[in-house]
Amino acid sequence: MQDINAWLLSDKNFEVGKTLYLKHGGNSFFKTLLASGPTPYNIKKLDAELKSLAPAAPAIPDKTAVLPSDQRSVEQYEVKSIPKDPDDFARYLDLKELLKSTYRQLERNMIELDLESKQSMLHLISNNILSLHQKIQDIYKLLDHFDEHETFPTSGKIDIVRTPAAQIQLLRVSNWKARKRLQAGCRDKEVTEKLILDNNAKIIELGGKVKI
Repeated sequence: MQDINAWLLSDKNFEVGKTLYLKHGGNSFFKTLLASGPTPYNIKKLDAELKSLAPAAPAIPDKTAVLPSDQRSVEQYEVKSIPKDPDDFARYLDLKELLKSTYRQLERNMIELDLESKQSMLHLISNNILSLHQKIQDIYKLLDHFDEHETFPTSGKIDIVRTPAAQIQLLRVSNWKARKRLQAGCRDKEVTEKLILDNNAKIIELGGKVKI
């Protein structure tokens, strides 16, 4: 797999690295995520995965080398100029912090995915990863809009729009945690059972199926 070492010593073109991982990598779920393109998480994860597959540690590349233009990171989102509306500036900073925390959640879930063996939990974690991935894309859309127009969309809202599938997944995660509390003998049993029933009603309303 010397082709991997060659990539690690190059400018790390995303598409070339993606092709190498599809050929040599073993994480089928990450292969699915790669289809979404050079997101900051995919770029970072791809580099780490190919390093682990390399037959020998590559030499340290020149630190002065220029990164490909598509390799943006969370830290690269800096305010170009102070916006006229102070509230927009505060929202921008809040979104940057939300982006960082969401990436941390995504990375934790990816680690759990590698360590988990139970099929039910693998399904739960995988869906959670997809939900977090969508959330990150939504945040980037808002940040990109602000960078281009120095203001947020005319709606004035910065709420992250979640798809019905993402909302259903969050409700299922809530139910899973609630059932764990019931198994542990929580004091507010009636409240917890009502939460599960309410969540199930919302899942059905969103077009999902209730899992027993």
